[in-house]
Amino acid sequence: MIKIDTLLNVIGIILIVVSIILINRSNRSEKRMYEEITSMYDDVKNYYSSLENVINTFDDLVENSLTKIERFQGSNDYKVEEVISENSSETITKNILIDNDIINNDVDDDKQMVYEKILNLRKIGLSSREIAQKLKIGVREVEIILKMMEKK
Repeated sequence: MIKIDTLLNVIGIILIVVSIILINRSNRSEKRMYEEITSMYDDVKNYYSSLENVINTFDDLVENSLTKIERFQGSNDYKVEEVISENSSETITKNILIDNDIINNDVDDDKQMVYEKILNLRKIGLSSREIAQKLKIGVREVEIILKMMEKK
């Protein structure tokens, strides 16, 4: 009888130790999951604040661009011109602001003025073909001048 009681006590103690070990393992596992969730939450907060900053910056950029466009439209030195270019059988139409001084074609212009006009039109975003049409010169001439100016 004493042996059975002792045996049952030993088995009980072993089961208690095993259950404490299992509880401890699950506790560590839950702690790791909690830390991962906390880390993810912090990442989401950082992404949210970054996204908010990007949106605010974008709003400021749009507002500044609209202000510039309004200022350009109020000025007589600029006009809105429609430029059409053909890229592989599709036609693209763009509205751009072009300084009237850039596209004035005086016969007396020296070569440096032509170079400056070509560079200014390139900065606006026109292709070589569009620049050639605006300045009434050859496309190849525009390309050569652009290559020369790039090397300087």
